[in-house]
Amino acid sequence: MAVSGAAVGCSAIIGPAFGAVVASNYSINWVFLIIAATMISSAVLAFVFLPSGNLKKVKEESSHSEKMLSLLKNPMLAASYLGAFSLMFAQGALAYLLPLQVEALQFDSMYSGILLSTFGITAILIFLLPINKIFDTFKHHNSMLSGMLIIGIALILLSSAYSLAFMFLCMVLYGTGFALLFPSINALIASHTTEKTRGKAFGLFYAFFSLGVVAGSTVLGLMGVTFNIGFLIAAALLLLTVCGMFIYFKKQSSQILESQE
Repeated sequence: MAVSGAAVGCSAIIGPAFGAVVASNYSINWVFLIIAATMISSAVLAFVFLPSGNLKKVKEESSHSEKMLSLLKNPMLAASYLGAFSLMFAQGALAYLLPLQVEALQFDSMYSGILLSTFGITAILIFLLPINKIFDTFKHHNSMLSGMLIIGIALILLSSAYSLAFMFLCMVLYGTGFALLFPSINALIASHTTEKTRGKAFGLFYAFFSLGVVAGSTVLGLMGVTFNIGFLIAAALLLLTVCGMFIYFKKQSSQILESQE
């Protein structure tokens, strides 16, 4: 899951820099054309090299909507989906507000892309270096909550950042939280589903994932808030989610201990 997260981090690093360089030297059209060609090539390579396998036909005992509802009722999966939404709400807020902050502080616009790349580089280093053993050492829901807490703190600090050096420090902190959160959410889903339900469970995960990105930028854009207030709103959502999940997990642990006694 950490290696999978590294691929996401690479895209966060390469994307902004690639778009800026190609658009400035050629045109925006070429950015989209090159990305389209890359995706089509990837699809062809996947078709040629990935094993097709044999699809097992499973007897459907319940309707599609009932299965989706049962997945949402699973507490650990629900926590994963809420974590994914909160993470990407913060990500959408960051993508919308960071350029506004850079502009308001009268820094060169190129620093928007560099700052976003900084969080990606930090996440990739944590994903790939030996420190990634923490994902197998600690419980997934604990590392998920830790990641959300760190991102919330990073956004609070970023809301009051007025120097470039401090903004880079905030993005390193944000990348650390992202690195803890993303693999933990994926691992939670994988460990709390079966072969029959895993596909639908991950489908729901990416639905909440995408919804968070849209909601983060759209809600804050409609509100017309300054970057300071916007970052605080995103941080508040994350921290409230952390508090709610922490109370729930604590209650579940107490019930398990009582039943064992």
